[in-house]
Amino acid sequence: MSAVPANGLDTPVLNSKLSQLLQRVTEAGGYAFASIATRAATGDPRAAEASREMAWEQLHSGPWHSVLPVWRDAYAMSCLYVAKNHFTSREFALAIKALDMGLIMGGLTLRDDLNSCIRKVSSALRGEEFRDATGKKSEWYQHFTLSEVAKSLPSKSFSCRTVEKKCSLSMEGFLQQHFLPGSPVIISDSMTHWPAMERWNDVNYLKRVSGFRTVPVEVGKNYLSPEWRQELITFSDFIERVQSSKCSSADTVYLAQHQLFEQINELRQDIVIPDYCFVGGGEIRSVNAWFGPAGTVTPLHHDPHHNLLAQVVGKKYIRLYHSSLSDDLYPYSESMLCNSSQVDLDSIDEKEFPRIVDLEFMDCVLEEGTRTEHAKFIERLKICLDILQRLQVNSALENYLCQLSLCNLLGYHETYMAEEVYKVTLNVYDLSQGLARQLSTSLLGKSIEGIWHTGVSVYGNEYYFGGGIQVDPAGSTPYGTPLKVVDLGVTHLPKDVFEAYLHEIGPRYTAECYNLLTHNCNNFSNEIAQFLVGTSIPEYILNLPNEIMSSPMGALMMPMIQQLESTLRSGAVPRPPQFSPSAIAQPTASGKASTPTTNKEESPKKEEHNVKKETAESLNSTGATQDTLGSARSKVQEEISMEFAAIMATGAFRASEAAAMATRRVMQRYGQLNTAQG
Repeated sequence: MSAVPANGLDTPVLNSKLSQLLQRVTEAGGYAFASIATRAATGDPRAAEASREMAWEQLHSGPWHSVLPVWRDAYAMSCLYVAKNHFTSREFALAIKALDMGLIMGGLTLRDDLNSCIRKVSSALRGEEFRDATGKKSEWYQHFTLSEVAKSLPSKSFSCRTVEKKCSLSMEGFLQQHFLPGSPVIISDSMTHWPAMERWNDVNYLKRVSGFRTVPVEVGKNYLSPEWRQELITFSDFIERVQSSKCSSADTVYLAQHQLFEQINELRQDIVIPDYCFVGGGEIRSVNAWFGPAGTVTPLHHDPHHNLLAQVVGKKYIRLYHSSLSDDLYPYSESMLCNSSQVDLDSIDEKEFPRIVDLEFMDCVLEEGTRTEHAKFIERLKICLDILQRLQVNSALENYLCQLSLCNLLGYHETYMAEEVYKVTLNVYDLSQGLARQLSTSLLGKSIEGIWHTGVSVYGNEYYFGGGIQVDPAGSTPYGTPLKVVDLGVTHLPKDVFEAYLHEIGPRYTAECYNLLTHNCNNFSNEIAQFLVGTSIPEYILNLPNEIMSSPMGALMMPMIQQLESTLRSGAVPRPPQFSPSAIAQPTASGKASTPTTNKEESPKKEEHNVKKETAESLNSTGATQDTLGSARSKVQEEISMEFAAIMATGAFRASEAAAMATRRVMQRYGQLNTAQG
């Protein structure tokens, strides 16, 4: 246990300016305060507490900008007296809290005394608390899959331009290419020399250096929420709440817009002010810290100064809109919130805010060790610590509004910053090759345009689900030529990021998981389309299974559906029955139809081979270009009609039942001819 210095806490500035401060307070009407503060200076603990309470009331007597500066100095003076008493009583935690409150709420006159006292109390406090017995590093890192991350981002993320990324950008390049034109940029490899890059990843370090310090935090979803409030808690308590996964959005804590480095000098020594801040001949207005957990979202807004954001821990999604689009972002009309948008990008009300839906924007993921420079900013994070240097400059750089969503995208790839644009299309195939349109009305009582299979084409490949996730060069899938090609948009996601995402969702798209009605190729196409461009595939494709099963005959088609499902699960490609001209009944000289005989013991594969061979021979010998698909349709319809007549002749079934039975018998009869291995 450390010994308390005999002379306690020294306050040379306060001692030299006490008379002047009391005179100023008296002139501001604080006669009672001056009297009590005089007693507090003699070491009276009750007088010290009373003077601090009186100054606190004055600080909250109206809007902050209307508070007289002398009352801020008076509050800092009272905090010093309170801290002295606690220090003498060895109540080091209470002493450091009083000093922190003096730094946070007090004026500038006594700041040197506050800082010197904090160093002394901190030294004594560290001798008793926050000693890391193991000496092991405790990191923030939490692992997230790309699919989890994609679901947390706003709609259409990475569907427009991404912010340009440059390595080791020169001062001249920064000035000419970005600062003067007002073009956002990400600068990489410019923070590797910062001690913070190593130290701040260690939770134990942060607790040891600043865990006992009191900091102001925001509590609630964001500052526009009715439940939003502010609290003063220790940094250790804040870290524990950040790491907790039990907090709801109403309890989310966020250290934001706080000049942490003026308060905690040890953390200030871990960072370096970038030279980019001095471009343009201006001065730094403030250096603030942002630190928060998952789900921390700053609403869409713009700032009055130019910003340089340095990402130290975690990763962050950023969205920027050009300032010329301000009116289309629906800013609040109230003067206090006129820099904030009414639109929640995570849940856009398109009826109330229709103009924002199709607006162009830029976005990116800001990673550890990178800086982004732009004029206006907004945010989202999961265990993220970043620094914002605000610049007061002479030239105009007010080109962008932005949404900065702080998301802890730990494990994201830098390739997310790629500038390439990739077109994304949906290839639509009809597995029935026209039979669905031909027969659906008579079989189901409604018209079905096709039995849809889809694949997503991007990066020169087509990705689809069948016997697992499949990929083929575009235009060479076993499904042939698509009936339709739907333009889904463009993506900036690199191929390796997308294929890493496919690897992660692969266990949900195996052959065993395939279900023709609820988990099919179209469900897969829809999921990857949302990941790539943030949009869904057409509803008529997704709703086809429900449309079929809701028909009067839907339930009776289950045997055929199950057979088709087995075909697709095995990776085979379903095809309509193929018939040769010789396999179709031909009239004889007597006018009766003759049917070719077949060996019933022949295997299905042999039968299929013979049919294909006969078809080829027939076409070669006659030179005719027969429409075998048309023959198939005619044959199926003819046999269904014959079966229907035979069943009705028994008099035991209604017409609807007879139709269903006839259809099932014919489909089962040719079921073995319906697949061709891909």
